[in-house]
Amino acid sequence: MGIRITRGRAVHEPVLLVGTAARAGPWAYRSLSHGGMRVLAAHPGRLLDGASWRCLRPEHCPSPSDEPEQFRAWIEDVCRRERPRAVLTTLEDVTRILALSRPDLGDTVVAGPNAEQFAALCDKGELAEVAAYTGVAHPEQTVVETAEDARGLSGMPVVVKPRRSSERVPISAHLAGSSSSRDRAVSTLLDSGAGAVVQEMVQGTQFIVHGVRGDGGLLGVVGRVESRWPRGVGTPSVIRRVDMPHALAAVDRLLGAVDYRGPVNAQFIERGGELYLHDVNLRVPASIALAMRAGLDQPLLGVMASLDRPLPTVPALRDVTYVCTDGEVGALNARLRGRSREPVRPILRRLALGARSAGVLDPSPLDPVWLGDMALNAARRSRPARAAGARRRRTAE
Repeated sequence: MGIRITRGRAVHEPVLLVGTAARAGPWAYRSLSHGGMRVLAAHPGRLLDGASWRCLRPEHCPSPSDEPEQFRAWIEDVCRRERPRAVLTTLEDVTRILALSRPDLGDTVVAGPNAEQFAALCDKGELAEVAAYTGVAHPEQTVVETAEDARGLSGMPVVVKPRRSSERVPISAHLAGSSSSRDRAVSTLLDSGAGAVVQEMVQGTQFIVHGVRGDGGLLGVVGRVESRWPRGVGTPSVIRRVDMPHALAAVDRLLGAVDYRGPVNAQFIERGGELYLHDVNLRVPASIALAMRAGLDQPLLGVMASLDRPLPTVPALRDVTYVCTDGEVGALNARLRGRSREPVRPILRRLALGARSAGVLDPSPLDPVWLGDMALNAARRSRPARAAGARRRRTAE
């Protein structure tokens, strides 16, 4: 079966989009199709994996995490048959494979980094050096090669992170308040093969930059993180757009140091008026709806930049509040199940922010595929509880 192609309003060049699942997938799909591209949509998995109301039946491909060689052969075959002008992805493991294993894609251009750019900005060990070179503040950190290396470190609390991000990494970020907690997290990451860095805990307000860099420099949107789920070091769940030119300038310097053109997502923490670089991803980020609703069509512009085409002038950005529906619904579910003591009203107020005209709820609560997934997951969670209740009743009888 050939890969499915969905046509936009005006059909021009084919573009391969890998990673159609919520949250970023439906927005990237919309961006490319509305921009006049033929979208060749694909997602790892089977059945409804990667489906949304925008893309009900993506082609399914081998998992880049579990079957990297099969994925490489698959994408080479697609590019040979369909000859897309560019490949765009929302998945970190696809970004890594395209950059480091360098599959033979013919004339197809990758809207992402090459091997040197990926190593410089997506490897957290190398990122600290690039930040120092470009004058961007970065937390103090130690790259840990063995579990014994971590035991010689001092200072608490610290954040333990994977040196190389992946969808399969068991820990994205772990706040350790004790040496035993730190050592366990380090061992878990080393055992997964992702490597580990132990970083000083920088406390402050987090900011996210979504952008595209072309020949004329960086076009970007900055958001201030106002809530996370899980609370603390979890994924940003509420982000409000703000004006912060110096954050955009810092990202432009980082990308310029490696001559990168394409989509980017960078995260900072502000402490004492200074921005400390937290992370860089050279792909379409999960919260891309923030940039698109603000007026920056990042997926389409990312493809244009990779094809060395001039980027249009972006109009004045709109104020928007992004709310991750999964995150805040998860917080509400934890409260209703007695797993947290967080008041319900603030959670409902945050969800209401996304429902306003100047907000966006992502994924959309009206997406039938998302609603079906929520119902299925709820049924799976309730099954053990029902079985435990039945056992208790039998014991009482």
